[in-house]
Amino acid sequence: MATSAILGCSSPPAAALGEEPDGVEASDMPLAGDEPVSEAEVKLLIEGVTAAYAPEAQAHGAQFSVRVTGSLTRIEFAADRTWSILVGSDLFRPGLTRDLATFIGCHEVGHALGGFPFKDGPLQRIQVEGLEQGQFGTVSSSEGQSDYFASKDCLPRMWGDDIDENSAYRTRVSPATKSRCDGVWAGDAERDLCYRIAAVANDFGVWLGRTQVSTDTPSTTVVTGTNVNNTGGQCRVDTIFAGALCQVRNPGTDIPGLVPPYARLVEIDPTVEADAAYAACAEGPGARPLCWFRPNSTPYDCSSVPELGDCAVTEEGVSATRFCSPRTGIEIYPCFEGTSCELDEEGFPICELQTN
Repeated sequence: MATSAILGCSSPPAAALGEEPDGVEASDMPLAGDEPVSEAEVKLLIEGVTAAYAPEAQAHGAQFSVRVTGSLTRIEFAADRTWSILVGSDLFRPGLTRDLATFIGCHEVGHALGGFPFKDGPLQRIQVEGLEQGQFGTVSSSEGQSDYFASKDCLPRMWGDDIDENSAYRTRVSPATKSRCDGVWAGDAERDLCYRIAAVANDFGVWLGRTQVSTDTPSTTVVTGTNVNNTGGQCRVDTIFAGALCQVRNPGTDIPGLVPPYARLVEIDPTVEADAAYAACAEGPGARPLCWFRPNSTPYDCSSVPELGDCAVTEEGVSATRFCSPRTGIEIYPCFEGTSCELDEEGFPICELQTN
């Protein structure tokens, strides 16, 4: 469904139609996605996203609802398979546009339908147990996967028919970003859509308050294990852009990786990744970035480190705390100058002031 159809908004700007008023450059023209949005408009936009994915929800015996309430924007999964998107006041910070609101709606839907990798916290373990009883209908996808779903599957569904409006974004992204889109997509319509999603990625990074992020400056971070929680702003921009560069769409209503036995969904199990492989780019520019996603993950052996962690010394001879988790492996945190690692009364390593 097109964004304009959701809002019944005005026609595309002149620049989108190949017209430029005297003295105004195309890149300075206000686009529909740039206009500030009201609370009511945001609700309509997100309801448009959930309507577009109603068939997928119904395939899992679920239904979406959208409410404006509270301070934190999120999605909640009830045992009766009601998937409730709660639009909080945190969404209405300066700079919110219709395009950003649509992306955020897609991100929340992605928590329901994005699939592997899933979050692995207490709530997700309850969801896994409930699936065995016919409850919930899903397990919450990780933050990175929800961003990836939003740009890879959802925004193309929402904006794919906005031919004129998408073409206006040719002036909104850098030559380097356009080149990456052009290297993947051959047709003008597909390239214009890629530009629009890239612009949203950049705008989202700025809206988060990270001004030094861009599709032209990808993160160099490589994680030791998949991060299922929120990442830094640049990594999120990279993930959104990667989705725009991936030509693989989820071909049906299945949730990638949501295959029994469900207990493995919240563990580090390569078979879950294999079950979900059909719905993502495994390599190339559209693959999920290594700043949060570690392909072919297996659990780390933490048998050499106590459960609470211990003290260690870095290669430079600095006192440090040391921890290990099956997802990320061994992590060492050097103590600040003037402190050294000691075990507290419960055996937990902490950096304490040195006393002479």
